[in-house]
Amino acid sequence: MSDITYNVGLLLDRSPLPESDQVLSDLLARWTQDKIEAVANVVAPSVTLDPAVRDRVIAKAVARYMSRPRDGVTQESVQVDDGQMTRSYAKPSGELGEVEILDEWWTELGLPSPAAEAESFTIRPHYHRPYRHMSPWGFR
Repeated sequence: MSDITYNVGLLLDRSPLPESDQVLSDLLARWTQDKIEAVANVVAPSVTLDPAVRDRVIAKAVARYMSRPRDGVTQESVQVDDGQMTRSYAKPSGELGEVEILDEWWTELGLPSPAAEAESFTIRPHYHRPYRHMSPWGFR
């Protein structure tokens, strides 16, 4: 069990994690680390990532992923005296999803968010008159 997997267990309040969750956590941690390094190499190749910060971000991202329900709809009900609270969670069936790194975690790593880079664009208005010999009001 890696330090990241141990920290994931602490964040989920399930330390130590069961064996199957440890294997999943290690796999997701490797994939997330590969993703971070790939983005760092493209966006900022001269930036050296701090290993402690990188591991902290990976642990938070994997814990967030593993805290979501995997078996479809789940429901949690809590009833105390006259009050009742019900939480329902639904996840699309058949989709595993991907470990998501939030924008503030990219900032913590010292990297720009790939989503922010992809959404940036500029619109420059442009107008062509259909015919050069026509006046702007449509007659000659």
